[in-house]
Amino acid sequence: LVYDFANCPGLPSYVSQPWMYPGEPNVSTDDTKFSDYFGGVDQGDTTLVTFYDRTANNGAGACYWYDTQTGMVGGTNMSPTPVANQVGQLPPPPAPVVTPNPGSGSLPAGTYYVKITAVTRSNPADGETTPSPEEGPIYLSAPGSLTVTLPSQLSNSSELAMEGSGCDPYNNSLSGCTPFNVYIGTAPGGETLQNTQGPVGGAYLQTNPLVANSASPPSQSTAGYNVHGARLSRDGSYLRVDNQESQTVFFWQPGTNQVTTCLFIANSCGGHMALGYSHLINDPNDNDMAEVVIRPLSNLGSFTELVNPLPTPPQFTGSHWTWNDDNPSDTMPVCGSFYAGASAGQGDGTLSLLTNPLLQITAVYDREIVCVATTGPSKVWRFAHTRASTAWNADAVETSNFWATPRGNVSQDGKFYMFTSDWEWSLGDEQGTSGCPFSGECRTDVFIVELH
Repeated sequence: LVYDFANCPGLPSYVSQPWMYPGEPNVSTDDTKFSDYFGGVDQGDTTLVTFYDRTANNGAGACYWYDTQTGMVGGTNMSPTPVANQVGQLPPPPAPVVTPNPGSGSLPAGTYYVKITAVTRSNPADGETTPSPEEGPIYLSAPGSLTVTLPSQLSNSSELAMEGSGCDPYNNSLSGCTPFNVYIGTAPGGETLQNTQGPVGGAYLQTNPLVANSASPPSQSTAGYNVHGARLSRDGSYLRVDNQESQTVFFWQPGTNQVTTCLFIANSCGGHMALGYSHLINDPNDNDMAEVVIRPLSNLGSFTELVNPLPTPPQFTGSHWTWNDDNPSDTMPVCGSFYAGASAGQGDGTLSLLTNPLLQITAVYDREIVCVATTGPSKVWRFAHTRASTAWNADAVETSNFWATPRGNVSQDGKFYMFTSDWEWSLGDEQGTSGCPFSGECRTDVFIVELH
């Protein structure tokens, strides 16, 4: 046993029974720092990211955690602390506009105060922001009602997104979304919950006396994000946290409350990534999948293109990258494999290279294993063809076989690359199925190519 993250000081509660998604343990190059992510029953449900340094505290070790749902961090000798600047948390909405309507309901005459919160749709539980600024006092001169006009949008300060019902609080396409809770009280700070899921750009009408003994606005936000995956930089100084719900990647410095972001669109931070010691490599996933870039973790908005000029025609296939061979100066090549993306579609049930779209080569690096120089002039080494079809059989849909989309890893000495492939349906049937290569599920195996 290296460390049991359940013992991390102050760790928030999480799903543990009957099944918990185990995440993906990760380790620094020198085997001294470890990370994991968990807290839900499936990938994408998890909200806890953990980090352990076995050399800290004069060898006694130190553990730290980051709760992405609440935006809190804590751990060894670190009391629970909010992430700086509430990074990763949907900010509270603006104050509503409240109009008194005497004579149009049974709400007693008097003075009222109103706050609202925004609700996010996510797993394992819906989240809620901290409340808006208080609106009031509002004077109702006679029994009647209050019209609470809700904001027409939430925020465009980041790219966090609400999951479910097509609701995205960071754009203007919010028709049908109901993300606001309304809290009303008769004294400043005394608001309680009166309505849930008010519509964006709509209004809530309080016509009846206030509901007694209902909930107060939350003092801590739970409007964060769920984790798709988390990986350490090679030296363990940064932990990259991939957001399940939107187009933002977060970078946490364990042991601190410092979290920075890299946005898919604004910072070209999309696509699959590989972490070095102090740099990040990714394919921006916008103009061309061969557009591999490198950027410093200390300045995520700045990047350099590693493939220049880009080959023609543009490469719109999938790609995965690995930098296990990297050195502390981040100068070793990064390696990866390309595979057919969403362009091939349906196979034609044959093994013909001429007619089956699943086997046709349409771009320079299509289904190839390559390495790319990270320093000096632009250079790409083309080593091998993966022979990976991405489909269960010759008549199946592209990318139907996850393991035949060749995700690979380069060895730490940079001499070998290991990947999975179905070798164009030539390996026979998967156990428990039949009909390969023309139906059923064809087998995938692990292959290794020598890089020289």
